[in-house]
Amino acid sequence: MENKKTKTIYDNFTHQYSLAKTLRFELKPIGKTRENMAANLRYDENLRTFFADQEIEDAYQILKPVFDKIHGEFITEALESDKAKEIDFSEYFKLYEKQKAEQDKEIRKKIDKPLQDEEKKLRKEFDKLYIVAGKKFKSVAGKNDKNNDFLKENGYKVLTEAGILAYVKNKLSVDPAYFDNLKIPEVKVLVKNNEANKEKIEKALEKMRSFFTYFGGFNKNRENYYSTEEKATAVASRIVDENLPKFVDNLLSYKKIKMNMIKFLQNFKMPAKN
Repeated sequence: MENKKTKTIYDNFTHQYSLAKTLRFELKPIGKTRENMAANLRYDENLRTFFADQEIEDAYQILKPVFDKIHGEFITEALESDKAKEIDFSEYFKLYEKQKAEQDKEIRKKIDKPLQDEEKKLRKEFDKLYIVAGKKFKSVAGKNDKNNDFLKENGYKVLTEAGILAYVKNKLSVDPAYFDNLKIPEVKVLVKNNEANKEKIEKALEKMRSFFTYFGGFNKNRENYYSTEEKATAVASRIVDENLPKFVDNLLSYKKIKMNMIKFLQNFKMPAKN
């Protein structure tokens, strides 16, 4: 015979939601494991860490501002490309101007959807710009011993693969002072903090050759810059969804002022100048 559970006044307060708990444990090596780790990973009693791990962390901290500068360079290259000048904003301008001039609220509301569709279309155009910039970066990174491109991906993805280390190295070869203006944080063991940026970066590049996956989280975060969705962190969204409406507002204001000035001058029978 099954025992029936007696109901209590607490039944409505328990087992209502799923609960996730994180358990934290520390694995402390002992015996031969500790001896091998100390010998190969160089444990330091003062730093309370392994030199090998600390060197990787130091390299990561040194290269973060370097990669941020590279991302800025990539975005500038994309926006200043000839491909960017081919983007046609005329349809957006017509829809925006029509909506601004319309007095009827219902008709204005109907323009929202085609205007949003046009914004989406314009944001997608930025993928083409990133392809152009990616090709430029591939050219600078060069090829390996097997005559294969160091950078194998396309578009902004070239910034998230290990080959980007070759790009940075080549940048330094062409212009040793290229990263001199960067503020590189102080680190513990990999370099001397009074060394020049060039030397710090070269040592960090060498250290990260086998540990580029350390940048996984960093790269995932930076990929948000290149989204063509409506995101505040995306370059395309900043330009199309935030800056473009302000730019068009300024154009419409200028157009209105110009027309008023022409009428004013015509009243005085003075020739209008553009």
